[in-house]
Amino acid sequence: LQEIKQDTRHRSRLKHLLVLASRLLALTFLVLAFAQPYRPAEKGVSRAVRNRVSVWVDNSFSMNAQGTYGPLLDVAREKAREVALSYAPSDMFQLVTNNFEGRHQRFVNRDEFLQLLEEVQSSSSVRTLEEVVRRQHDAFAAMPAANGEQQAAFLVSDFQSSLAPSGQT
Repeated sequence: LQEIKQDTRHRSRLKHLLVLASRLLALTFLVLAFAQPYRPAEKGVSRAVRNRVSVWVDNSFSMNAQGTYGPLLDVAREKAREVALSYAPSDMFQLVTNNFEGRHQRFVNRDEFLQLLEEVQSSSSVRTLEEVVRRQHDAFAAMPAANGEQQAAFLVSDFQSSLAPSGQT
């Protein structure tokens, strides 16, 4: 009878220890799941930082003028293309023109940006620099930068005096 009691006690204690271990393990996994741990990158391997870039291409009629390297609108498109190609393919881009079209409201990948850039035509719309910068700022504000993200805005224009706010030149 003594042996049976001792054997039962050992088994009971073993069961209690296994239940305790499984509860601690479950609690550990629950804490890790909510803590969202990450593994740092290995040395020499950098984590990709996604940038958001907004490029305004002035497509007013003044950009139809001939410059040293051809029509100014073509030169502006080429400069905007150079900006896009200087960033990583994973970065996001916004194209802003004087038309303030809805399809230019959002950030797109580099390939879509280059396609939209090819479709830019001259327009009778004229915007002030203040309006353009506000448009770019609003786009950045709609998607606040995450940790490590960078934002950049570029203005490509012939910078006519009509770009200045009314009353200023």
